[in-house]
Amino acid sequence: MRRPGASRWSAGARLDYLLTRLTESLAALLVAFEVMILFAGVVSRYVFHNPLTWSDELASILFLWLAMLGAVIALRKSEHMRLTAVVSRVPAAWQRTLETVAALVIVVFVLLIIEPAWRYGEQEWAIITPALSIHNSWRASALVVGMVLMAVIAVAQLAIRSNSREIGVALVAILCVAAALWLARPALFAIGNYNLVVFFVLLVAAGLISWTVIWMKQQARHISAHLKDIGAKVVSGTLPIYTL
Repeated sequence: MRRPGASRWSAGARLDYLLTRLTESLAALLVAFEVMILFAGVVSRYVFHNPLTWSDELASILFLWLAMLGAVIALRKSEHMRLTAVVSRVPAAWQRTLETVAALVIVVFVLLIIEPAWRYGEQEWAIITPALSIHNSWRASALVVGMVLMAVIAVAQLAIRSNSREIGVALVAILCVAAALWLARPALFAIGNYNLVVFFVLLVAAGLISWTVIWMKQQARHISAHLKDIGAKVVSGTLPIYTL
């Protein structure tokens, strides 16, 4: 008997697999094209003294697309930079809930970026690149495509890794934080650009300092345990001479 929601999980896994294969294949092709274009540009400029005027422009456009596809792949493999000092110290059930919260935050964040990224692409349509003579929206559209793919990947990961209870708890937590920030809007607007100081100095710095303290405590615990082990072996006479 198939468990309830099994089709949903399998659909999420299939979507995740297809998008992963698609983005990785496209990224590999872009890397190959990027290398060939840059190599051709260098050879034409320094060997034949007849530079390709379009090579640098095309390489910069492909690099932006490559960066966005790389961000999608890194999200799929959980390789974006993050602080796990707190998450790694909580019970496994809470770890899953916190992972769900993180995935939902990513979904909300990229969904908020898609609309202004789309408007930016529309504005760039009026700009024609000097070398290739194409609309600059071809460059700017990489942002929209990357954000949409990241949103879909994050939703697929939620479908695979999280259950309905964890998603519900994560939604409540995010809504509470959003409500608190909404209520704090007058105070945040009143301090102007100093809210950047609040974010980067207080929040980010506090996170980095707490991670550093926890890491140092863990290292001190490992060193203490190692020294105790060596001391016990010295007392018992079982420590080899080459270990000292």
